[in-house]
Amino acid sequence: MERKKSLPKSHPIVAIIAVAVFLLVITLAFVWYRMNYRLVEYEGGVKFVGKVVNEIPTSGTIYYSADLEAQLDMDTKTITYNNGDVYVGDIVYLQPEGQGKMTYSGGDVYEGSFKKGLPDGTGKFTYVNGDVYEGSMTEGVRSGQGVYTWKSGERYEGGFKDNRKNGNAVHTWPDGSRFEGTYADDLKQGVGTYYYANGDVYTGDFLADVRTGTGTYTWANGESYTGDFVDNRMNGKGVYTWPPVSEGAEPRVYDGYFENGQIVLSQKDLEQPQTVAEGN
Repeated sequence: MERKKSLPKSHPIVAIIAVAVFLLVITLAFVWYRMNYRLVEYEGGVKFVGKVVNEIPTSGTIYYSADLEAQLDMDTKTITYNNGDVYVGDIVYLQPEGQGKMTYSGGDVYEGSFKKGLPDGTGKFTYVNGDVYEGSMTEGVRSGQGVYTWKSGERYEGGFKDNRKNGNAVHTWPDGSRFEGTYADDLKQGVGTYYYANGDVYTGDFLADVRTGTGTYTWANGESYTGDFVDNRMNGKGVYTWPPVSEGAEPRVYDGYFENGQIVLSQKDLEQPQTVAEGN
């Protein structure tokens, strides 16, 4: 008759160690819990590990994603991110929410309203290159009405959309030039007036940042042209007026066609050659 093989007996030391480890884990978990340390999960996958008082996280580590985490200190209302950004201000559900100040690792600073961790509402961006933006923000980008001032002194006041100039605006340059009109995706588009630094003025249509359509260009010397433009030049039908050469004299007028900024002369016109000014 065959003998049944007996199972190996567990070593008593192994069993003792296992029980000790289990008890240690239970003890540490109990102590951790008694000291108000918790693991808290929020919508969107945000997790918090640290101290909780009255169900509110007060200090610990926030895990936003696999790459982004931060240290929370509610005593100072500070979130310090592992990418170098630092936020100080109102915090809701572990995110900047309300009024606060974000200092980005690259040196840019935003101070104003936040929503779900992003600049949203009214605020001021001070960029490391010296530029400043004050106005409306939506989900972290310039949208709405605002004023952007370049370090050089250039200034834009008007509408923004997706960080670009969009809508009615007044745009001034350090040399004294000024544009009043509409923009579309950073380009002058539609009807507007451009005041040039040398005293010239154009009022009329713009297309993709250049004079194209119908408008009036008035030179500082008094000459003017009203008519069609293409790519910043007089092209098509128009009226060119020269100021009187002397007091009481009548202005000279040419009513006809232009091409690439020049008068298209008829045989009659050739007998009385005309000269036109160059626009900006």
